[in-house]
Amino acid sequence: MIFQEFGNKEQDYKASNIEYKEKKNYNYKIECKVCGYTFYRQRMNKNFTRKYRCGKCGGKFLVEEI
Repeated sequence: MIFQEFGNKEQDYKASNIEYKEKKNYNYKIECKVCGYTFYRQRMNKNFTRKYRCGKCGGKFLVEEI
């Protein structure tokens, strides 16, 4: 079976008997120290905390490995 570019992925996988997984495997949780905004990343740059700041408040990030 050829997968369609557009359409329902879950139905396509069900028809082909392949397990459907749309969950991402995140390895890092990043949280702003000031406002508490949280997001997740798969890869981490070693200079991330020095290079980037929170877009909402300008605070520094706290990186936690999951």
